[in-house]
Amino acid sequence: MATVKTKSNNTAKARRGANLPASNSIYRYQAPNKYGAIIMPTGSFCLLPKHIIEEVLVSFYNLLEDDGIIVIDLLLPSDFISGQTETVAYELDSETGILFTISHQNIDWVSQKVSYIHRYELLKNGLIQQTEISNFILYWYGVSEFEMMLKHAGFSEINHVFSYGNSNQKSLITFMATKM
Repeated sequence: MATVKTKSNNTAKARRGANLPASNSIYRYQAPNKYGAIIMPTGSFCLLPKHIIEEVLVSFYNLLEDDGIIVIDLLLPSDFISGQTETVAYELDSETGILFTISHQNIDWVSQKVSYIHRYELLKNGLIQQTEISNFILYWYGVSEFEMMLKHAGFSEINHVFSYGNSNQKSLITFMATKM
């Protein structure tokens, strides 16, 4: 039976960050070198539990060289509809594919989080070979709120752009900030 590497594996690892040994944790990570840039694309940052965000931003700040830049994409739940289900098929080759189903579960306006059930089904010749299900939680932040968090971590020259400059979309915000 084939093994499928899915978002659910990465999601579970991100949520377990606080349980990892301190040397491996995203918010306590130390490296012998400093970096010119740290990039977290397409909402990966939104997978992190809110209670560790300040520590993560400070850790990123400490890992950057002077004049280093951080680039973080944040997602907004603009398309969330409770109870909605979407299914997409991805062909891997002529015999194999993945059927991906997203079920919108809950939006919590006070805690600023949305939850989904993700179902991944590995198909071979049209038959299900393996199924994985994950509870997928994303946290979101307001523009002013995240700018204040970046400032509190030490960043300056903070800018943001929506949907990589596509003014018709407002569901993705890219923040760029500099360590001075």
